[in-house]
Amino acid sequence: MKRYFIFTLGCVDNQMDSALYKKYLDLNGWINVDDYSTADLILINTCGFLESKMKETEDTIEKTKEKISKNSKLVICGCYPALNPKRLNEFFEGDFFTPLTKYKIKDVIGSDMSIYDINDINTIHPIYKDCNYLCSIKERFFDGLKYFYSPDFIGYTSDLCYIRTGVGCMGECSYCGIKKARGKIKSKPLDDILFEFKDKLSRGEKRFVLSGSDIGAYGRDIGLDVLTLLDKILSVEGDYKICIRNFEPMMLNEMMSGLLSLIRTRKIISITIPFQSGSDKVLRLMKRDYDIEMLKFNLNRVRVANPAMILLTHALVGFPGEDDNDFKKTLEFLECVLFDSIQLNVYTPHHATEAAYMSNQVSETIKLTRANILKKKIYVNMLKSYMKRASYQFKGIVSAKSTLE
Repeated sequence: MKRYFIFTLGCVDNQMDSALYKKYLDLNGWINVDDYSTADLILINTCGFLESKMKETEDTIEKTKEKISKNSKLVICGCYPALNPKRLNEFFEGDFFTPLTKYKIKDVIGSDMSIYDINDINTIHPIYKDCNYLCSIKERFFDGLKYFYSPDFIGYTSDLCYIRTGVGCMGECSYCGIKKARGKIKSKPLDDILFEFKDKLSRGEKRFVLSGSDIGAYGRDIGLDVLTLLDKILSVEGDYKICIRNFEPMMLNEMMSGLLSLIRTRKIISITIPFQSGSDKVLRLMKRDYDIEMLKFNLNRVRVANPAMILLTHALVGFPGEDDNDFKKTLEFLECVLFDSIQLNVYTPHHATEAAYMSNQVSETIKLTRANILKKKIYVNMLKSYMKRASYQFKGIVSAKSTLE
């Protein structure tokens, strides 16, 4: 029987794709191995979001090519070949496919089965990591604080049940090439999502992640909206909690009234809302259509509706045109909205995006300085958020005891 190994780089969407490829190969009689040097087929599911991620992809491909046998087949998939086909051809001559052409995996292994014949398996494939031990210690330290101060806090791990709501997005962000790789939003039918959710719930799953590139835009292509989806899910009886990934601020502001009533159910315990910048000027340059003051107001309404809600976000520093005043506004925004976890990205030009060709690029020195300042701010604010939640939960316990007495 033939053996395979999958490298996964990048985001949760990639991890879910890799889990799907694994299931597909398993159904076709292939065996998963732990050592890629012994595999007959090696899939590298790549990331193409940032220049740093592309470099990581290229390094992984080169290292793998050096260690596999001549009889092994190396195949590249994911966003890198979608965004960088010419660059890939400069150092790789084998087969590749993208998120939009994943059907080609059928030809890779010579199968009669289409990958579209199998459903999402509601899990993720572990990401390939090659980081130093000190980095790992710091991550573990803050993970420990999350759990200590916020017992409900759960990171996005393979222990959770992932329900993919769709692929693609509605945005036109000037710095992001993912839409070119994954296409416009294509929502999964509501009945399919509900079936997956109820099936997994009946099998004992209790923690669910609604996953997608643009959750807030769910249903726009099929005559529905995300509030309908959430209402249908939350109407199902049972002991479960919901985490929401990538709810874009524009959609949050638009649907705030309806969303608040769902948040008050306390069934939704975390939501990721990527604000990117605290400056309206920079947001316009990014082509992100929302007002930062309105977002700040609505995020605080979320906190009031459920003080235990876990708020996660993404910040992008050093975007073209960002000056000291714009950066100051980002710091001020983070002071006003205490997030529990913040993914910091330093802007790097990506040839497949509009922003790469803007004339007012920020120097590497300034970007690095701002990133270091922001990192310190992030850790301080995360600690404040954990302590605030611990205080809230303690008061809740005291209140409950008083009621009983």
